[in-house]
Amino acid sequence: MKLVGFFILALLANDALACRATPAEQHTPPDELIARTQDIVLAKVVRADAASNGWNVLYTFKTIRQIKGENRSPFQILGRPATGEMVNWTFNEHFDPSFWEHRSGRTFHDTSCKIRPGFVVGGEYLVFLDQPYHTKSFEMILMTEGTSDTRDKWLQYVEQRAGP
Repeated sequence: MKLVGFFILALLANDALACRATPAEQHTPPDELIARTQDIVLAKVVRADAASNGWNVLYTFKTIRQIKGENRSPFQILGRPATGEMVNWTFNEHFDPSFWEHRSGRTFHDTSCKIRPGFVVGGEYLVFLDQPYHTKSFEMILMTEGTSDTRDKWLQYVEQRAGP
């Protein structure tokens, strides 16, 4: 009987921690993401500090270029430690078809269905500051200048659609 009770409790705990389905707002089409976001910036991470809870990180950014909205520099985002393979993914400067054809992005939700991004100090990112966050809200950008064939494709796309 105790074993059955333990099994039921384990299942209930697993259900409480699981994110059963990705929230729709985390993978809307790029044009919808751009339209719904008031503040979009190309920014550089200048600092990372341990948050008071002991497991999150408070990242401080300096704005390089305001793409849309009010200039807010510096600004901060509470996220997770920058670990794992996807931390530095750029999808070949976002020319990789998988970034465009799928719900792909550098970030993804955790078991609570929330996106908690991780960043590298010194890295440059195209940041969509408004919540709810999206899988493409925090893309690392390496090629900020150059021709349309070499400059980051996601950066070009957002700049063209966000307007002057």
